[in-house]
Amino acid sequence: MNENRDIRVTILDIIMVLIGIIFVIELFNLQIVNGKDYRQEAENRILRSRKVVAPRGEILDRYGDILATSREGFNLMLYRTKQDSSERNEMILKLIKILKKWDTTYRDTFPVLVEPLRFDLEDEALARWKKRNKFEDKDTVEDVFKFYVDKYEVDKKYTLEEQRNIIAMRYELENSGYSSYSAYEVATDVGKEVISEVTERSAEFPGVSIEIQPIRTYPNKKLASHILGYIGKISEEQYSELKENGYSMNDNIGKDGIESVMESYLRGQNSSEKIEVDEFGRYIPTGTSDSKAGSQVYLTIDSKLQEVTEKALKENIKKIANGEYKEGSAQAKSGAVVAIDVNTGEILAMASYPDYDPNVFVKGVTTKEWKELNSDTKPMFNRNILGLYSPGSIFKMVVAAAALETKTITPNTIVEDEGVYKKYTTPQPKCWIWSPGSGRTHGKINVADAIKYSCNYFFYKVGEDVGIDNIEKYAKLFGLGEKTGVELPGEKKGIVAGRTYANTINKKWTAGHTLSASIGQSDNTFTPIQIARYIAVLSNGGKRIKPHIIKNVINSDGTEVSGEELQTYFDEKLGKTTDDEYPDNINLSKTTLNEIFKGMESVTGDSGGTAYSTFKDFPIKVAGKTGTVQVGNKDDNAWFLGFAPYDNPEIAICAVIEQGSHGTYTAPIIKSILEEYFVIKEEAENIDTKMILNNNEMM
Repeated sequence: MNENRDIRVTILDIIMVLIGIIFVIELFNLQIVNGKDYRQEAENRILRSRKVVAPRGEILDRYGDILATSREGFNLMLYRTKQDSSERNEMILKLIKILKKWDTTYRDTFPVLVEPLRFDLEDEALARWKKRNKFEDKDTVEDVFKFYVDKYEVDKKYTLEEQRNIIAMRYELENSGYSSYSAYEVATDVGKEVISEVTERSAEFPGVSIEIQPIRTYPNKKLASHILGYIGKISEEQYSELKENGYSMNDNIGKDGIESVMESYLRGQNSSEKIEVDEFGRYIPTGTSDSKAGSQVYLTIDSKLQEVTEKALKENIKKIANGEYKEGSAQAKSGAVVAIDVNTGEILAMASYPDYDPNVFVKGVTTKEWKELNSDTKPMFNRNILGLYSPGSIFKMVVAAAALETKTITPNTIVEDEGVYKKYTTPQPKCWIWSPGSGRTHGKINVADAIKYSCNYFFYKVGEDVGIDNIEKYAKLFGLGEKTGVELPGEKKGIVAGRTYANTINKKWTAGHTLSASIGQSDNTFTPIQIARYIAVLSNGGKRIKPHIIKNVINSDGTEVSGEELQTYFDEKLGKTTDDEYPDNINLSKTTLNEIFKGMESVTGDSGGTAYSTFKDFPIKVAGKTGTVQVGNKDDNAWFLGFAPYDNPEIAICAVIEQGSHGTYTAPIIKSILEEYFVIKEEAENIDTKMILNNNEMM
């Protein structure tokens, strides 16, 4: 009995020892022999941290109408999983084929094209890319391509194009910081066809997930595109500068316009959430995120007025190009318009044509779209702040103001137009009305009529009498040749003709230069927004307003960003203007204003005025000035500027059409804007009146 018991105990002991040995062997196998593999497999299933992208803040017009917002969309994401290069390359190629099958764009910045093998960068850009990626200048495209084929172990069984596509995505993965914990965004806002096919074939795509993320959208498409700008994937250069601020290579960033300038406010506060990822890369959220949406940016523009402005500009350019005016120009293809509040400096509308749809950048621009966006007509070029134009006759009010304020002339000063200004042997400039055959002149003329008829001879004589230094002084007092400080990137400064600029380029100033500058030519080149500011300052009596397009900024918690904070931000972001160097008010005399306004009103209100045919039946009195400017061997540029109402100015507008042939043909744009503006103003006043009456009744 005892012997049997001892045998059983011995057997149990042996079994326990064997079990212990098995456990030790298995533990050794788990931790030592296959520890690395099992740890990787465990990482594929343990909790990970996934970035939750916060929605960008909305951009709205002055009344709260949405110009840019975010919606939910599906992005194709790729997490790192346990794959060798061969498996990863095969999966990438399958994924690319699905994307191409459904015309889905994806990020591809690898600068090598095939068939034939060649670089897709210009010399300077290519040199920078080679340096950044540690290649020698002498390395050929064949050297570069072979390097990446070897680096990513791309099988030669693939076609050259397939090899290139695999390399391109591996290149993006490498630069994005792609890992088990940080996904790479393969494609943005993918369609249901891609979602369906990837989901059905999920076993073929380990690490690929479809995730809901906020997608930037511009509901009005092209409306205010040059103001809003667009967003796009952060570039390598931007990432190197901003990675310390929490940006990743997957992030979108404002590339132009308000999207760029207000990036720090519009960008939301991203967060992370815990997820569990299985061996196929599918994830299950296990926690909540605390992401915070970006701030709302309200602009000063009125979306309805903006729409009318863009339509009027586009249609008028087409009318000129199609010969619907007497002296039209088939070269007319582009132009710009700015409307500004003369008392506050608020930009009410700003249009540049051609324009573009910023939505095309959200998913990624195709090669065809990029070529269109960079065509000769420059659809992405904001002519209001980047275009520099000779002002021609619209500059004559500056000369008139300088002459009247310095008492070089009085309202009664008469100059007799002799057709040809013969004071010098050379040059001997002519008045535009004179020709050898007709011998026509404007006869004896004062300053108001000289503005009305745009008499060059009058301004040759008066410009020389008042002197180039005074003309330069008053041009700068009106804000010409200086950045306005409007909250948009890249604003150009322009040039005021005169000795100051001439000295910077070692140019000897002559009397001939003064004559040319007196009618808005010579070195004078300004942006449309500067011209709009100039006419606003003139119309308000000399108050030097600062054009601005941002009304206010509201944080996601409902608090408003202070004006002081915004000004400091803009000074750092865009640089300070030179406004502090000039007085806040020119204090133009009533005499000066009366004479200049009288001349400008007669341009639109008298039968002899160059814009009379456009405004003869207009119910509101408008002051204006046309300008026609020679541009080398091209057709003339066309200007019109004006303000209204004449007796109590509220809005100033300027428009320029490149190769528009004649300033008169630009005036209908301003008329359309004024028609819409005063209807809007009347509606707004009616609403305010009703609110007051209702409040009184309640009291």
